[in-house]
Amino acid sequence: MDSGVSFVTSTGSSPTERNLALFDWLESWFRSPGFHGCLFLKASSKYPPIRAISSALSAHA
Repeated sequence: MDSGVSFVTSTGSSPTERNLALFDWLESWFRSPGFHGCLFLKASSKYPPIRAISSALSAHA
């Protein structure tokens, strides 16, 4: 995550440029070979279904 913070802070000088840099960094992370999906959805699959949690996850996905 430090690399993302460094990239964003070094790329843009204005708040708008930093926000755009954040999305550029996220895109590169999502497309990287080491990205394997949403950590929260993966973690939730390890627990038995609970109605409130299942509803929230369905809405998120």
